[in-house]
Amino acid sequence: MEELRQVVKREFLRTLFWAVISLALAVTIGHLVL
Repeated sequence: MEELRQVVKREFLRTLFWAVISLALAVTIGHLVL
């Protein structure tokens, strides 16, 4: 049960990390286009 929680936490952090990267990339591209 504990290892499952570790996996969920790691997946959540990785998803959050990629969401932030994608958002930053979108904002940067938006500024370049505008």
